[in-house]
Amino acid sequence: MSIYEPLEEGTHPFYGLKWKVVQDLDVDLEHFKDFDIIATKGTGRYIEPDTICDSMDEFQAELDSGKYAHSQPLYMLAHGQVRLSLGKFGDPWDSGQCGFAAIKKEDADNLGLKPEEYESFLNSAVKTYDSAANGNVVGYVIWRDKVCPTCEHKEEEVLESCWGFVLDWGWGSMDAFVKENIEQQLNYFTDKFGEAEHAAKAGIKSDD
Repeated sequence: MSIYEPLEEGTHPFYGLKWKVVQDLDVDLEHFKDFDIIATKGTGRYIEPDTICDSMDEFQAELDSGKYAHSQPLYMLAHGQVRLSLGKFGDPWDSGQCGFAAIKKEDADNLGLKPEEYESFLNSAVKTYDSAANGNVVGYVIWRDKVCPTCEHKEEEVLESCWGFVLDWGWGSMDAFVKENIEQQLNYFTDKFGEAEHAAKAGIKSDD
């Protein structure tokens, strides 16, 4: 089980089920990056661009190269933490346009994206990458305590462990995450153990 302190935890009323949500610190950011970053060399101090351009002419030549199905201006805020967005941050000192976010034509084709979907897809992709880069990635563990009937030794039986969930709105997304992911698993195990318990009782009665 994870050694990290839980961000959220709870106990289910049936079958001794317990759960917790922890921050996932073993993250490969490339796994959460579904777009290309075309940016200045200075941007490389904070994030890793896919293509570096040093002038507006270079940017324009790259955007006109025929590689991309869609692109939008990409903005960065570098103050304490690094944030990325397709919209301006409203901070004239520590933020500004650092380049462009783009979808390659081959990626758009592989994903089956239609032109009218490009903008919303790119917006979601940048938001997800930004959240992941700022540590808003979690995992959860569901377990129950089991006691040996002979020696009474107690140990934890891990029933489910899953990682790599991005909370696009930070920890403010926690309630929705728990409801959509953990509660469904808790219901699954409740049904599973309930069926096993019912089958065991039925077996005892039939033996009599």
